[in-house]
Amino acid sequence: MLTLYDFGNSVCCQKARLKLNPKGTVPTLVHDGKPVIESTLICEYLDDTFPTPPLIPADPWQRNRMRLWSKMVDEGLFEGVTELSFSAMFRERMRSMPEEIRERRFRNIGDPRRRGRALAVRQAWDCGL
Repeated sequence: MLTLYDFGNSVCCQKARLKLNPKGTVPTLVHDGKPVIESTLICEYLDDTFPTPPLIPADPWQRNRMRLWSKMVDEGLFEGVTELSFSAMFRERMRSMPEEIRERRFRNIGDPRRRGRALAVRQAWDCGL
C-alpha cells in the first residue's frame, strides 16, 4: 500500500509536522509501512519500485539534466523561499495558537538550521513584522 502525505499549496509541499519524517516536512510517502522522504527521492523510489511507466529518462544525458533540475529546485529555490512561504501562509494561524502548541511545533523541526530560521521568523512576528 502507498500513502502520500502532502500539502499542495506550496513549494515542495508546505511544512507539516509528520511523525513519519524526522525533518518534519512533506511530502512523505509511506509504502508498506516504511516512510520515504524528500520529493526527488520519492520519485526515484517510485521509479525503482514501479518501473512502468518510467519516471526517469533512460538516456544518460537526459537523466543528468533531470537530476540537475531536481538539485537546483532542492538546493536553490526551496532553500530560498522556505521561511517566506511559511510566514506568508501560517503567520496568523501560528500567532493565534496557544503558546505551548506553537512551541511544540517549533521544537518538532528536526534540522537545527531550519529550526533556527523558523525561530528567527517567529521573533520577527513577535516584533510586529
